[in-house]
Amino acid sequence: MSDYKQKSDLELVEACRQDGDQRAFGVLIKRYERPLYNFILRMIGNPAEAEELFQETFLRIYKNLENFRGGASFSPWAYRIAHNLCIDSLRRPGKRIFVELEKDDDNEVSVLDRQENEQSPNPENELYRRQIGQSIQEAVDQLPPKLRSVFVMYQYDHFAYEEIAEVLEIPLGTVKSRMHSALKQLSNKLKHLTPAGKPRGHNRS
Repeated sequence: MSDYKQKSDLELVEACRQDGDQRAFGVLIKRYERPLYNFILRMIGNPAEAEELFQETFLRIYKNLENFRGGASFSPWAYRIAHNLCIDSLRRPGKRIFVELEKDDDNEVSVLDRQENEQSPNPENELYRRQIGQSIQEAVDQLPPKLRSVFVMYQYDHFAYEEIAEVLEIPLGTVKSRMHSALKQLSNKLKHLTPAGKPRGHNRS
């Protein structure tokens, strides 16, 4: 198995396609299970449903390996499958999305919630951070799926715009436009927030 871990994504894919190598596919799953699951969870918000969609993602990957274009990058292709499943799920009637935005799994603070490190955390600041987090969650809940996709890939998966364009199979300009729209909508919904300790509506000096 150690030899398999040294292989590239494309080498593992070819082993699966040509020889039906289950060990090679197992390494691919291990390599992408965390980032793909986290992406799905941030899009869907429900752990149980995210797990189902994660399993379905790899089932579709396995079934469609023959359709994978040799020489192409595996990562965008895998993310595209996961993304399409998420979009299908989000389009179901009555779907409500909850996305945790304050921190990701590596405890990195969101770009929308980056504040200067406190020298000595206090209850007031902690309460304010929780209020900020809840407000952000509610704002992202209301983003259209297409905007949420771009935002999540950029913010949490650290994809460049070019990589997002490849995943979604859309022009680079469209990615930038969607990101701009997502940030604009979030900014408008969060403009009522003020720094901790400062009352709202009293910004004049």
